Amino acid sequence: MSFLPGIGVSSSTRTVVKSRIQSPIWIIPLVIAAVVAAFGWWGNVRLRQTIEQQLKAQLEGTLEANVTALEIWMDDQKKLARELADEPNVRSLALDMIQKASQREQASAGRQIGLTGLTKSNSISICGHGSPT
Repeated sequence: MSFLPGIGVSSSTRTVVKSRIQSPIWIIPLVIAAVVAAFGWWGNVRLRQTIEQQLKAQLEGTLEANVTALEIWMDDQKKLARELADEPNVRSLALDMIQKASQREQASAGRQIGLTGLTKSNSISICGHGSPT
């Protein structure tokens, strides 16, 4: 065992103390990996936010364009309907269709009333509580 001049500590004791004070070599790559992982996570979050913002802006632009196109189409359809309604041939055909539909509704309602009465009278006679009318 050799002593350092003037200190009174052996070189083997000094090596043990020095190795305990120094950090192990594997800590440096671990710290670097943690820093890289943190930057990777941060970059991923930022990239996702940027893509979401761009997608949102594109979808809003598409929606506005579709709404405008639909409004223009509706205005054109209204103009076309007004022009067609002003034509005498179309007007007379439309009035005929309305009258026929009205007649069908009245005939259908009359049949409904007749069927309802028939059903009631048949159910009474089936149960034996009366005679059919």
